[in-house]
Amino acid sequence: MARLTRKEAQERTKVRLKEAAERLLQTKGAGSLRIEEIAREAGFSRGAFYSNYADRLALLADVLEDRVSTEMAFWKDLFARAPDGCADLGQVVSDALALRRQWAQVNLELHLEAERNEEFRPHFRHYAQVTHAASRAVFVALLERNGKAVPEDLDEQVSGARALGLNLALPSMLGNDQVSEDVARRLMQAYIANIVERAPPASARPLGEAAIPQINNENPSLNVGGL
Repeated sequence: MARLTRKEAQERTKVRLKEAAERLLQTKGAGSLRIEEIAREAGFSRGAFYSNYADRLALLADVLEDRVSTEMAFWKDLFARAPDGCADLGQVVSDALALRRQWAQVNLELHLEAERNEEFRPHFRHYAQVTHAASRAVFVALLERNGKAVPEDLDEQVSGARALGLNLALPSMLGNDQVSEDVARRLMQAYIANIVERAPPASARPLGEAAIPQINNENPSLNVGGL
C-alpha cells in the first residue's frame, strides 16, 4: 500500500474530524460540542485537531463548506432532470427528501449555532444563500418546462418548500418516530404542484432553460478566537 503524502494525510485527518463533529452534532448538539470530544471521537489527540483547525468554529465552517459543495452538485443534477409535468415529480421529490433526511439534524444544530453565535452566522448565511439560489433554479426550470412564468413570490415559495422539506425530514415531526417517506413525498409533491398550477402562463417569448446563477462560493473570512 502506497504511503500517503503529508497533504493526503492531512486531508484524511480533516475528513475524520468533520465526520466526528457531525456525529456529535446529532447526539449532543452544537452547544455541547468540545474540541477534546471531537478529537477523541475521530481517534486523534487535541494536538492533531489544532494542527488542522484554529478552533471549533473553523471546523464547523469547513463542515458547512462541504455541505455547500454537496448540495450544489445535487441541485445541479436535479436541475438537469426537472420534469416536464407535475406527474413526473415523484422521483425528484424523493431524491430531495433523501438529502434532507441525511442532513436535517446537523443542519438544525448549525442553524441554532448561527442564531446564538454572531461570528458563525455569516458562514451559515452563506450556505443558506447559495443553496437557496441553486434550488430556486430548479423551480425556474420546472416552471418554464411547464409553460409557466416565474411568479413574483417565487423566493418565498422556494423558502417554504425548503422549510417544509427540512421539517418533514426531522424525526418525530408528526408525533411518530419519523414521517414516512411516502407521506413526506406526497406532501412535498402537492406543495410543488400547487406552485406550478398557481403560476401565471408564460409570455409569448420562446421558453429557454433557466441557468443556475453564478454564485460567489468562496468561504467568508473567519476571524474568531479559540473556543
